Amino acid sequence: MDEPTARVSRRGFLVALALTVVALPLLVLSGLGQATDDVPPPADPTSEIAAAAPGVRRTASFEEGQASSADLADGTCKHRTIAFETVVRVTNVTSGASTTCVVTARGPYVAGRIIELDRTVFGELATPGDAVVTVRIEW
Repeated sequence: MDEPTARVSRRGFLVALALTVVALPLLVLSGLGQATDDVPPPADPTSEIAAAAPGVRRTASFEEGQASSADLADGTCKHRTIAFETVVRVTNVTSGASTTCVVTARGPYVAGRIIELDRTVFGELATPGDAVVTVRIEW
């Protein structure tokens, strides 16, 4: 009884060789063989967060929505997804007032709200009597 062999026919070998010879230069010319990690991101000199840590590569992460106050420790805030101990810059979209806080808890769980700030931080952004302000947060 004949056992199967792993022999490649001469014709099959020539077809594979021809495909390799044609495909390899096409891949190189199309740029698929280039690494994308060696291209630095464009610098944004106006970004305060980028200026705070020169030489550190950061991505621009921001979100806009409503902020409210909560009974939290001074300089802290709540956010649903940002990692704990992340420093967040909060800017009042209307007035331009800005401050920072540290994420220490999860929340808010009110529709339309993206962040809850401690009363001190909220007071730096809002006018007296405001319960909610529109903010932009960056981290």
